[in-house]
Amino acid sequence: MTQENKLEWVKELICELTEECQKQGISLVMQASSEKHDFASSSISGSDQELGLNLLLLESNIEEDTGKTINTIKRQGAESVCDCPRCTAKREDKSVKSENTPDDVLFKFLEALFSVAESGGLDD
Repeated sequence: MTQENKLEWVKELICELTEECQKQGISLVMQASSEKHDFASSSISGSDQELGLNLLLLESNIEEDTGKTINTIKRQGAESVCDCPRCTAKREDKSVKSENTPDDVLFKFLEALFSVAESGGLDD
């Protein structure tokens, strides 16, 4: 099976899942994409209220799994496809940085330090 056929198969599975969810009255919010393969497919099913709840739960799960806020992730996604000079420069700057040094190391250190100080751990 070629890569193109596999991607078409994934799209068909998404359509089948959407149809089955609609038949069963199940709400669904789904987005599948691959920049590498120039592929994107999305699907929704359900009432506005159900879709809204699904989005809230999805955002919460994303934040929990990544440790980043949803706004940070959205900004990073937008910056990854934006061709303005600012975003291009930012991408080039990030490619120079070491992957072993996350941008928020200082913030995490200070947050831990202050949480220890607030609990009285530095007085020992």
